[in-house]
Amino acid sequence: MSSREIINKLNEMEQEEKLFITYDVIERNPKFATVGGSIFEFINNTMRPVLKCHLSQIKDTNMLHLIASSFFKRSDLHEIWAKCEYPIFAGLLVVYVSNKMRKLFLEQHEPVIAEAFDKIQNTFDDECTALLDQCFHTSERDSRAVLDTNYHLFIHTDGCPSSEENMEVMALASAAKAKNFLSHPACQREIDFRWQPGFKLGQVSDWAGCLYTCVNYKHGVGA
Repeated sequence: MSSREIINKLNEMEQEEKLFITYDVIERNPKFATVGGSIFEFINNTMRPVLKCHLSQIKDTNMLHLIASSFFKRSDLHEIWAKCEYPIFAGLLVVYVSNKMRKLFLEQHEPVIAEAFDKIQNTFDDECTALLDQCFHTSERDSRAVLDTNYHLFIHTDGCPSSEENMEVMALASAAKAKNFLSHPACQREIDFRWQPGFKLGQVSDWAGCLYTCVNYKHGVGA
């Protein structure tokens, strides 16, 4: 989907939800003719640490729709999520967005809206954990494959400057503060596996932050 098409969709959502302008979430960027362009820029900047690419480079239009809808806490998130090709990764993106928006509205002194995002964050954390649990009890090998899912699978890598970077499921869960997901035995075993002798140093360093997060959650630390 092109940037123009995404911006048009965001304009439609903002007209329906009246969230970003009403609560001064963003500042209008004069280079865009509509508020959708400013929202588009805000979403790209927010998602860059975990997607590492432009929204227009996402192949799965359902995942793209899910990401955009998450920023508006829309009621049809589960309906969209059910259509995504990689449900655990997509669901954790919702957790990530909800956590970011929850913090933003707390800073805006809008506790009711922050609570709505908090509910979405916890719900999708629980449901992603349930999906992982089903996979884990069916096949530990398959659950490891799920945790190895990388964002490269659902983006157009041509022209993407970050196509050589990685963002796997557990790193995303760590960034999203998905506490229940990270506490699952499959995640704990994957961390143990990654720290076995012979694992590449670069890969281990990528997981150090995730390990730190998991340890903190295990001991009740973190927000």
